[in-house]
Amino acid sequence: MTTIDDEIKNLQVTEMNSTQLQKWTNNLQTTVILNRGCYFLSSRLQEYQKSNLNIIFYLLNLFTLLFLTIFFFSGMNYGLYKINHLSFSGSQTGSFFSFVYYSFNTIFFSSIPEIIPTTNYAHILKMLEIIFSFLLISIFTVLILNIKSKKHTDELEKIIQELTIQGQQVESRIKSEYRLSISDAIVEVERLKGGLIKFIYFLSENLNQK
Repeated sequence: MTTIDDEIKNLQVTEMNSTQLQKWTNNLQTTVILNRGCYFLSSRLQEYQKSNLNIIFYLLNLFTLLFLTIFFFSGMNYGLYKINHLSFSGSQTGSFFSFVYYSFNTIFFSSIPEIIPTTNYAHILKMLEIIFSFLLISIFTVLILNIKSKKHTDELEKIIQELTIQGQQVESRIKSEYRLSISDAIVEVERLKGGLIKFIYFLSENLNQK
């Protein structure tokens, strides 16, 4: 966090030369952005806490893991077929996509007549994929149970409170060092043509508080 030099700390704005005024404006602008940024992040986290975006995030991760598992076992089965054609029988054992389709059905506890495992190694791979399917179901269950768990809520609430406190401390500093309220500080930055005033207004307009 930037601080005001002692040489300009007690000067009135009208008493500053151009260099001092520019430095004072930049310091004030940076401090206001820090204040608005803390409240902005706190506000966004509160919205996130109340929304279902975390559910979407968990589900996307689960689906990613599901498809990675399917393609992993597709490659294993296809590799086994290339090593020994007798490992599988059926009308569509020649293409990799056929084994993707076979693996997709296996993970959902289904079989297809186009590809049938015939050797012990092929059966072992099928059993392993079914075990992985149960693991994915377990992960899904645990995620759903933990989505709105007390631990998750408390941790997020702690971050929100810390950001809010930080914002309050910065605001107090603006009042003590610059002798301005936060709204007056924003007006002053705009009057002095601070380069980041649009960003400050963006943060301020997207707050649910302050």
